[in-house]
Amino acid sequence: MLLQSRAQKRPIIPLPSLAPVGAPTLPCATKLCRTVFPAVTNWGTTGWMCTGQGRIRLKLMSVIAAGALALAATMSAQAQTLLTGADTDEILNAARGYGSATLTTQSNGDPQITGKIEGITYQVYFRNCTDNTDCEDLNFYLGFLDLKPSLELINDWNYNKRFSRAYLDPDDDACIEMDVDLVQGVTAEYLDSQFGLWNMVVGQFSEHVGYK
Repeated sequence: MLLQSRAQKRPIIPLPSLAPVGAPTLPCATKLCRTVFPAVTNWGTTGWMCTGQGRIRLKLMSVIAAGALALAATMSAQAQTLLTGADTDEILNAARGYGSATLTTQSNGDPQITGKIEGITYQVYFRNCTDNTDCEDLNFYLGFLDLKPSLELINDWNYNKRFSRAYLDPDDDACIEMDVDLVQGVTAEYLDSQFGLWNMVVGQFSEHVGYK
């Protein structure tokens, strides 16, 4: 007895057509394409796809929806107002969220903020400015006059702390700085977070060097 393969024994039963009356007939790349299925969607560009079971009419809703959501997210991010070194008033307002602050100028005409956090005076210098206005970064600075900790204590801070750098100036006074880059602009929320970070640095460093 000759053994028949499963494909030979199993009859091929054509699938019933679900195509609507008047549906277009398109050429198919495979012989198994027999049925046209209407898509159950409400919007999008209509297309036809040939699969192993039939020509499937579908609306590309998921593709278009994903693209629309991505575009909307991108446009929303771009629509946010970014602050740069030219926005001195907004930067001053951010400083005032953590204590008193005034806007003055440096000896070269560039802007400078002098503020206080828990009674401790600090400065924010606007650096790399064009025409004393369009500045690329902020330099936060705090120096304790006649407070001269050991070099080991300063090294201990730099070894264990991040986001700031401490040092002894030429008079061996304790100093600390922190920089914020504004070249590409930052959001108001990010700027506020940097002043919040500086607030923590001032409080912790003053304790570290024995100011309070």
